[in-house]
Amino acid sequence: VLELPEAPKAQPVPKAGLPVVDSRQGIVLDDASAELTGDWVRSTNFKPFIGTGYVVNGSKDSPGDGKASATFRFQAPKSGEYRLLMAY
Repeated sequence: VLELPEAPKAQPVPKAGLPVVDSRQGIVLDDASAELTGDWVRSTNFKPFIGTGYVVNGSKDSPGDGKASATFRFQAPKSGEYRLLMAY
């Protein structure tokens, strides 16, 4: 069982539309650190996002085949309960 401190209240999004990663408490896993398999395309069309954008499988003209995957690995700092929040 993993343990994290209570989640902070939502921070206002800066005018540029990009949340500041350093304003989030806890462990932030972003697509930049994911192990990607399959065909992925980098995008910034939908905001807000963390970092410089996000990846999508497929596009308007070429839909994904359902075989792509993104694996996020991390080492918990200590045993306990953790709360997992996900945005996609």
